Amino acid sequence: MDLSPGASLLTAALACALAVSVVLLLVSRVQLRRTRRRLAAVENAAEPLTNQAAKAAGWAVRGVVGTAVRIREQGVGGMLRSSIEELTGFAVEDKQAIDRVIGDDGTVTIVFSDIEDSTVLNERLGDDAWVALLDAHDQVIRKLVAKAGGHVVKSQGDGFMLAFGDPAAAVGVAIAMQRALTVSRRRALRRTPIRVRIGVHAGHVVHREGDYFGLNVAMAARVAGLAVGGEILATEGVRDSVPDQHFRLRMPAASLKGIPGHHQLWSVDWTPVRPN
Repeated sequence: MDLSPGASLLTAALACALAVSVVLLLVSRVQLRRTRRRLAAVENAAEPLTNQAAKAAGWAVRGVVGTAVRIREQGVGGMLRSSIEELTGFAVEDKQAIDRVIGDDGTVTIVFSDIEDSTVLNERLGDDAWVALLDAHDQVIRKLVAKAGGHVVKSQGDGFMLAFGDPAAAVGVAIAMQRALTVSRRRALRRTPIRVRIGVHAGHVVHREGDYFGLNVAMAARVAGLAVGGEILATEGVRDSVPDQHFRLRMPAASLKGIPGHHQLWSVDWTPVRPN
């Protein structure tokens, strides 16, 4: 029986959709098998990994599993969620350390950062080089945060959530991060230059079990999500709290998902340091 042109098009579309679904399912299964092999290799290794390497390996494994699950359950669109957004729901254990960074006025400055186009980089580099790059990136950030008296609330893969009691300290660390990652002597960062996007917001934040909740955390995450690689994007409250730092007005005012109104954002001026 001959099909009408409309029926033929519908049949072709259904066949195409089925083929795409099969490919995505196969990709998910391959990634999960790789994850199991890597987990077994880590567990059976004769020599233990260093703390930093173990953390990086864990991030990579969780990233592969998460990607496979999102492909299977949500389709490719599910992969487009930024790791910045995922960080807002995680808890951290050392509550006492977090209490120490709360400002005298009860405010906390929240910083979110992640690597631009991290998924593309991961696929291009392969797992081993990607883990090495994450480890180098991690060490640079943690060293700068500790030196400034801030606190790493949580890190996952290429994303960080940081807390500071002083907005000026937060902005200073954000600038130092951009500069250090640009001229780092670490081999992985020299081989593969990266661009990090950073968002900064200060406000009164309720903390529970070490993690930060509320509108201010969501605000910082959304702001970071609007930044481009190499940019430090801050809310107006941060800009007003750091008068000695030069900011450039971001036009037009931004609409932040899940947060009412339009919000004026500011780009922090920073100058790259030339390598010696």
